[in-house]
Amino acid sequence: MSEMLIPLVVGTDTVQGLPVSIRGSEQRMSEYHLADGSLVRVTVLVQAVYRVPEQWDPNGNPMYVVTSQTIATVTSPESLRKKP
Repeated sequence: MSEMLIPLVVGTDTVQGLPVSIRGSEQRMSEYHLADGSLVRVTVLVQAVYRVPEQWDPNGNPMYVVTSQTIATVTSPESLRKKP
């Protein structure tokens, strides 16, 4: 059985990608401490990864397209919060 190419929109271009299974992951949050005392935490959840056949980056690595979702949470000091 041959691998199925999936059309993917990248910017204004459409490329064909081969789905690549994710075998494992480590979720890490980035934390940003703001000058107003707030803390912003951001993480990226990868939904799918596709390898673009016959395309490589300048270092010779295969080209991949990643579909993902960014999740952010904010914790602010009481002085900035509005009462619900």
